[in-house]
Amino acid sequence: MMGYAAAVSTSMRRELRDYFTQCQNETMDLYNKTLDLLLEKGIVSRPPFIYPSDQVEFIKQQGFMEGLLGGKRPLDCIEVSNLYWNLKKIQLSKTITMAFAQIAKSDEVKKFLWRGVEIYRKHIEIFEALLTINNLPTPKSEEAEVTNSTISPFSERLMMFHKALFGSTTISSYGTAIATCHRKDLGVHYSRLLVEMANYMEDGFHIMITNNWAEQPPSAPDRKDLAMNK
Repeated sequence: MMGYAAAVSTSMRRELRDYFTQCQNETMDLYNKTLDLLLEKGIVSRPPFIYPSDQVEFIKQQGFMEGLLGGKRPLDCIEVSNLYWNLKKIQLSKTITMAFAQIAKSDEVKKFLWRGVEIYRKHIEIFEALLTINNLPTPKSEEAEVTNSTISPFSERLMMFHKALFGSTTISSYGTAIATCHRKDLGVHYSRLLVEMANYMEDGFHIMITNNWAEQPPSAPDRKDLAMNK
């Protein structure tokens, strides 16, 4: 839904905007059906609930942004939302990466994927600790849904493409969290985890380039090269 919304807002041609709007509507309908089914079966983790204040409150102290050494105040609703939903995304990324590592054939791809499992595990521990310290619930993991099969229904190229997609959305989510959180300690966590994820995804991109799996998007012309070598 986020991707289609971005596509609508960055497209000029009307037929493209109409197409992406249709895709957005279909995706929203699918999301609603999926969530309704999860709620009906009782297998969805509900996010933390914060009771709203009876009146508007304003920040009175500069210390609202402190928290480098563990936090001087409870998490606000924006910080809770970022932590909870980033944790859910990382849990899903870890589960799929673990499943991909289990069925991958190339040793290079296996090592890269399992390295991702270890990275995601650390991120999960940090997010869970931050929520637990504030007496907030954490979502359940989907790791138990992975079977013992080692037969791959996917190509290495497709698995690496999905890893690149997960990595880019994770980096985007962390960047949004940095821009919207107020406690400094959270900004420090997100910043270093973002850098770690960026370095990991760079190594994955090298694997895709080496195996000729990465298609080059259209690029702007090199004006200097055209001028010097015409």
